[in-house]
Amino acid sequence: MKNKKCLLVPIITLCLMLGTAVVYAGNGADVIYHNGTIVTVDPSDKIAEAIAVKEGKIVGVGATDEIMKQFNGDNTQKVNLKNTTMLPGFYDAHGHFGLWYWRQVQLGSGPFGPIKNIPDLVAALAERAQSTPEGESVVGRGYDDVFMEEKTHPTRLDLDKASTRHPILIRHFSGHGNVINTLALEQTAVDKNGVVTPDPPGGVIGRFPDGTPNGQFWGTASKYLVKADGSSFYPVNTPESRLEDIAHESEIYASVGTTTANLGGSQTMADFELFRQAADEGALKIRTTLWFSLPEAVKVHDQFKMDLPGKSRILPKYAGKNDLVVANGTKYFADGSPQLRTAYMSEPFHTPGPYPADWTGLQYLTSEEVKQAFVDTHEAGFDQIHIHCNGDGAVDNCLDGAAEIRKTDKGYRVSDDMRHTIIHSQFTREDQFDRMKQLPGVIPSFLGMHIYYLGDRHWETFFGPDRSARMSAAQDALDRDILWTTHADTPVFEHNPLVLMWAMVNRISYGDRQVFTETYDPDGRYRSVDQRVTAAEALRALTINAAYQEFEEEVTGSIEVGKRADLVILSENPLKVDPMRIRDIKVLETIVGGNSVYQAL
Repeated sequence: MKNKKCLLVPIITLCLMLGTAVVYAGNGADVIYHNGTIVTVDPSDKIAEAIAVKEGKIVGVGATDEIMKQFNGDNTQKVNLKNTTMLPGFYDAHGHFGLWYWRQVQLGSGPFGPIKNIPDLVAALAERAQSTPEGESVVGRGYDDVFMEEKTHPTRLDLDKASTRHPILIRHFSGHGNVINTLALEQTAVDKNGVVTPDPPGGVIGRFPDGTPNGQFWGTASKYLVKADGSSFYPVNTPESRLEDIAHESEIYASVGTTTANLGGSQTMADFELFRQAADEGALKIRTTLWFSLPEAVKVHDQFKMDLPGKSRILPKYAGKNDLVVANGTKYFADGSPQLRTAYMSEPFHTPGPYPADWTGLQYLTSEEVKQAFVDTHEAGFDQIHIHCNGDGAVDNCLDGAAEIRKTDKGYRVSDDMRHTIIHSQFTREDQFDRMKQLPGVIPSFLGMHIYYLGDRHWETFFGPDRSARMSAAQDALDRDILWTTHADTPVFEHNPLVLMWAMVNRISYGDRQVFTETYDPDGRYRSVDQRVTAAEALRALTINAAYQEFEEEVTGSIEVGKRADLVILSENPLKVDPMRIRDIKVLETIVGGNSVYQAL
């Protein structure tokens, strides 16, 4: 991380460092925030009293009297923080921002919503079908088999009770499984003309005991969920509806203090252009990083063509009004979901459910395919791969790929700053963290919401106590000086950075289980230290570390001179309150580039 820099603007005639403020001759700052606790998250974790902002950038940080003396001009707005706390705005390390999920029938259970059983689910779908023209699809999302009374997945016969005149498709809350009704199944190419469609690599087509499809599609089998003519069951999105989606989620993310969101699928050039339009037209209020498939990353890059000579193709590059759109990195999927038993594990699941006793999940990509993805992306000139790896088996494959491109005898392109992210990194073992330490530039990004929402089921059903105690093993990373981030993977879980911080600090499940151990077995394969972290460490993961992950640490992620004025004002200081109260702290205001984009009523 570089030292603080003076911000050069046309009116500056002198730029010197004096304490923590920049002295310059000019007409004053646009705004001074004072009389509060300002948690800078700078390299020394400095606490300041006031900051000055001009033209969307931070120009001074320090004591109130210093900032007022140097930056108070005739037109300077002065904002009294009234003893509240200001932080750098939260930076989303991974999610799926700005999509249309909110338009679908919401089927969540337990902490996710009111659906208690399959009849409730059917009733919600039937209600939507009544207001949907016959023949058009009804789409639902977020059902959770474990929180429903039956503790099982619905089948097409269940969904037929909602409608036989509308194709119905519902998605498991994990995002890695779908169920369709009989009408929808008949419109696919599955099991046509007496030919049984085989399970694809990394996928499973659910079947009744007689071998006929039951409407369930897991993992890569979702590729079959298109109509015979190639069209989608999902309603057609228009540019207008997508802009509305982006505006809707901008408000939600801003309301919880997020100043940079993430659209972290394998996005396209069209997505990039859409977000640029959304920024220019005012629908996008916060910054958003986009990740791409490799071919689409090349297209986005080629629009800019601003490489480091002889080194690499550069992403991110900024687009849209106020640089709100950030093009950054490529995305791959190596495995599935822990809560569907499709995460790829090195050893069998604690209980196999509907699978064989030795079931270890699904490899979306084999070890060799992961290596090839790393090689292809690296040799195409990109220094960043984000790869979805929930299970430790998938993490092994990812580390094999990261190691492959560092082999000096293969003639690969040389780069001195690779940043590859293991997205989710749920069940990473101690020996794998040791291996990461030897592969600088590999960043684990933990899906910390699993601790709270899924801690009980992982402990009791899917993985057992030993593996579950070390899910999202942030302390293991800290013990090895490995930079890490954390995320919610929205819409899988709600986007709320303070709840995420609370989960990483306290490691308490929805059922009040302590998801950690205070014992240590040095001989165990899944030996674990207490994985709870401090609030300060979790805050860094949600701000400056996430910015670093995205090659943005020079411009955001902390409150330092020269950086963007991307800020959040909280009712209390999360570093000082009782750790169990962190999630109860209120977001009072969110500021992006010096502009207020959310204010609490």
